[in-house]
Amino acid sequence: MKMAQDSILENLVKMMAELKTTFSDFQGAIVELRSDLEYEISKRICDVKLDVDSHRKELFEVQSAVTGIVEKCSSDMKDIREQLSNIKAGDRKIDSVRQISGASVSSDKQLEVDNECTAEPSRLVKPPKFDGSSPWAVFHRQFKTAAQYNQWEEDEKNAQLVTALQGPAADILQTVPMEATYREICVRLWRVAMESTIWLLYTSVNCVGGNRRQERLFKILL
Repeated sequence: MKMAQDSILENLVKMMAELKTTFSDFQGAIVELRSDLEYEISKRICDVKLDVDSHRKELFEVQSAVTGIVEKCSSDMKDIREQLSNIKAGDRKIDSVRQISGASVSSDKQLEVDNECTAEPSRLVKPPKFDGSSPWAVFHRQFKTAAQYNQWEEDEKNAQLVTALQGPAADILQTVPMEATYREICVRLWRVAMESTIWLLYTSVNCVGGNRRQERLFKILL
């Protein structure tokens, strides 16, 4: 009987020792697992922070590029307004000179003056050349001023406009019929100028990482 009890106690002691060993191994596995999880979480957090910083930098570059484009467009618009203002000032001076000249003409020469007014001006205003490097709106305003002063008819305005085109601007004539009117040629040149401006903005935004929505918008405009 005593030997049986001693055997049972010995077995219990062995089982307790095995349980302690198993528990110790289990605790070690938990500690190791926790350490691996903490390392993995820390690594994931670092990767996310790097991605956020990278996207933030790209966004800043896009914003800077867009701001530069807006400022460039504003500067160009300011220059165009100044040029148009100068042209209008020149027109007002011409009108003022005409009024002063008309007031100083004596009544006995009024008929001669009227005939001269209906005739072609003795000193023609030569329109500028246009190769596409300057804004179309500025050239068109200067050309219309010259046409009005020279009293050109539609056919003569058409001929003067065609001969004023040079370089890339003259290449547009390959897509314009020979019988095209002055107005039709002007509309064609205006459309090409607008397409060039939109394409410049599209390529600028695309180079700095424009999004797909912006790309679709520019493609619709083009």
